[in-house]
Amino acid sequence: MYNSVFQDSRRSTFDGKSSVFLPLEIKVDQFNRYFPELLKHSQVYGINITTPYKTLITARAAQYGITLDRRAKRTSVASFCYKLKGKNEARWFAGVADGEGWCRAAEELLFKYVHIKTPLHRKRITLFGAGGAGRAILEALDLPSRKPSSITIVEPSEPRAADAKRVFKHILSGVDHEVQNHESRVYEAVQNSDILINATELGKANQETPLINSKVTRPGTFVFDLNWWPSPRTLFLDDAKRRGAFIFNGLRMAAHVNTIIITKWIGLNKDEGVTTAIYKKIYAYAVRAGFREAEEVKE
Repeated sequence: MYNSVFQDSRRSTFDGKSSVFLPLEIKVDQFNRYFPELLKHSQVYGINITTPYKTLITARAAQYGITLDRRAKRTSVASFCYKLKGKNEARWFAGVADGEGWCRAAEELLFKYVHIKTPLHRKRITLFGAGGAGRAILEALDLPSRKPSSITIVEPSEPRAADAKRVFKHILSGVDHEVQNHESRVYEAVQNSDILINATELGKANQETPLINSKVTRPGTFVFDLNWWPSPRTLFLDDAKRRGAFIFNGLRMAAHVNTIIITKWIGLNKDEGVTTAIYKKIYAYAVRAGFREAEEVKE
C-alpha cells in the first residue's frame, strides 16, 4: 500500500532519492539492539510502529534521542517516527495517528447522515478500551469542533484505566467523563450514548464482544469498531445492527491513519490537496485488495 503511493514520482522522493517501504520484523528481545541502528541509518526517513512497541517507544524516547510530539506526549503512545532536518542535523520525532485517523473517518461518515460539519461536537460517547488507540481517540477529540458532551471509558484493566484517568487530567476539560467497569453503569452509559466505539481487539479473530447485553443499544446509535479485518463485521457490530444502529468498521480509519503517516514523512501533511489524493488512493487500494466496509455507507 505504501509503495503504491510512493510509485507516484511526485511524492516518492527524499533528498532526490526514490523511496520504498520495507517491512521489518524485530523480536521484543532484540528491539533495543536494532531499533537505534535504524534511527542512525542515513537512508531511513520514517518508521511505522505497531504493537507491542507503541508505548515502549514513548517510554524510551529520551534513550533513543526521539522527541515526542504533542499528541504522543499527551497519550504516551507512538505509532510512527519521522525525521525532520535542522540547520546542522536531522532529528527524530514520534507521533500517534490513530486518534486523528478515527476522528477524520467518523467526521467523514457521520456527515453523510447528519449533514453537520462538526458531527462529533456535543455527542455522548461510550468508548470500550483505554489502550493506545483509545487514549489517542480521547486526545484527538480535544478540539472545540469535536469535544463531546460526555464520554464514558469502559476498561477492565486497572493499569489501563489508570492511564485513561491520567490522560483526562490534561485533555477534554469541561467534558463530563468517567472510567467505568461496573456492569449496570456501563449499560446506562450505552443507553444514553450517541456513539459507541470498540477500541479493543475483542471480536477481531473470535466471537467476543465488549458489550455482552447488546439490547441496551438504542436504534439510530452510531456504532464503530476499529477492527476491520479479517472480517468486515464483528459480533459487536452484528449485535448493534440487529438493534437498528448504524455500523462502521475501521477501514476508513486505517486509510486516514496511513495517510497521516505518509504525508508527515514526506512533509506535505499541511497540503490538503495531496492529503486528499493520497487518502483516496489508499482507500481504493484497500477496496481492490478485498477489504470491505461493515455495510454499505450512505452517500
